[in-house]
Amino acid sequence: MTVTNKVVSYLEHEELNRLFELRLTDRPSSEPAGSIAPDELLSSRRCASYLDELTVLLKSPSRAVTASQLSKRYAFAAAVPALYAMVCFHKGLEMSIENCRLESKRRDDIWLPHLRLTDWSVNEPNGDRRKWRDELLNKLFAEHLSKVWHSISAAAKVPLATLWENTAVYVHWLYEKLREDKTNRHNLHDIENDFRYFIHEAPGFLFGETYNPLKLFYTAGDMRKTCCLYYQLSPDSVYCAGCPKQCVPVRVASDA
Repeated sequence: MTVTNKVVSYLEHEELNRLFELRLTDRPSSEPAGSIAPDELLSSRRCASYLDELTVLLKSPSRAVTASQLSKRYAFAAAVPALYAMVCFHKGLEMSIENCRLESKRRDDIWLPHLRLTDWSVNEPNGDRRKWRDELLNKLFAEHLSKVWHSISAAAKVPLATLWENTAVYVHWLYEKLREDKTNRHNLHDIENDFRYFIHEAPGFLFGETYNPLKLFYTAGDMRKTCCLYYQLSPDSVYCAGCPKQCVPVRVASDA
């Protein structure tokens, strides 16, 4: 998908700092374990070995649990800043898989990787914002995240639906926050239009799928349709809020 009605621009200092808060980075990590170029994950062998490395790093019980936790952190670092820049700055980040690298970072001993971009130039709409938006969505989802999710799903034998719901949760969260933030009143029209488009109208091909995962996994409440498996990594076997398994008694390690 190629759209020509755009102009090349750059991020302002304040804009860049805001995106750093949303887990983008311009610095290589000092921790090689857990850092990877996303296009390496498209190799089934490299994807499997990376998940095994990360399983040790996270002290995870299985590849499937690791894959789900990776997708949650990866989805936040890629989708949230990209969509935030699109709607709040009216600037499109270069989110091609080749332009990104996942950098391993920890916060309070929790693994929270950041995404580093090589090319920080951005593009702005020059006319039809809808076509510009579709191009950004296609590059972020169909040409990047969807390819990584399919590879991870196959390597870890974790349902693709789980990885997509992990993504959808953060997209929904971001737009709900933007709608509530009174400082975004001047962007409210685009925020509302985007949100409606994501959960009602956007075609599946923009996500590299036959369906729209943001629509499929949108619910008015907090209840998820799939379990992200976090409870298997939690020391106290605690379910996330909204987990569909909450009604099932949790077996802690001493009961196993």
